[in-house]
Amino acid sequence: MRIDEFALWAPGIETQDDWMQWYHGEKAIEDSKASPRLDFVSPLAVRRLSQLTKMTCHAFHLLYREDVEALYFSSVRGEISIQYDIDAAYARDHELKPATFAISVFNTAPAQATILCKTQIPYTPLYSGQENVIGNLWKVSTSSIRAGRMKKVMLVYAEERTPDEYRNNLDYSLLPPMYIALTVDAQEGEEPDEAALSSPQAFARYLLSSRRESWVTG
Repeated sequence: MRIDEFALWAPGIETQDDWMQWYHGEKAIEDSKASPRLDFVSPLAVRRLSQLTKMTCHAFHLLYREDVEALYFSSVRGEISIQYDIDAAYARDHELKPATFAISVFNTAPAQATILCKTQIPYTPLYSGQENVIGNLWKVSTSSIRAGRMKKVMLVYAEERTPDEYRNNLDYSLLPPMYIALTVDAQEGEEPDEAALSSPQAFARYLLSSRRESWVTG
C-alpha cells in the first residue's frame, strides 16, 4: 500500500510554510475555534456546523476523487462543543432539542462531509482513545485494501477545541484542534511504522518528513 495524497490544517498552521515551522518547533497550533473556509458550501449551511465538522468537510473536499471507495473518520472527542451546548441547554431548560441532538452524534462529521460534497461513498466513524487513535484508524481503514475488497480509501482524523467549561473535568482536555487527512491506495509503497502511528502529532511529522510530494493544500 502507499499514501497517495495528504492534507493538514490547524488554527494558525495553514500553509506549507506554517507547517514546516511547526515541524521544526518554531510555531504552535493556536488554541482557537477558527475553522477552514468552506467556499463550496452555502453560508446558511455552514452556520450550523461545528469546528470539527467544518474541518472534516474541508479535508474531504480537498482529497476526494472518484476512485476513493470509502471514508474512515476518527476523533478522540467528536462533537464535544455541540455536546456541551446540549448539556447546558438541558441543565437550563430540562429538555433536548432534536435538531441539535442530530448533529451531536459521532458520525456527524463524516456524514456531513459526504452530503455536502454530494457523494454516496460509505463512511465508518471510529472511536478510539488518545493513545491509539491514529494506529486504529490506519489499521482498520487499510484492512479493506489488504483483504482486496477496495483499492483506495480516505482517512480523516479531526479534533476540535475543547470548551473551557470541560477543561477541568476531562482527561486529555488540551488536544490541539487540527485535522490530518490522507488517501491510501493498493499500489506498493512504504507504510508508516508504529512510532509514526503513535499520536496525531507524530503522524503529521511523518507525513511532512517523508510524503511532501503528496501534499495537497487549498
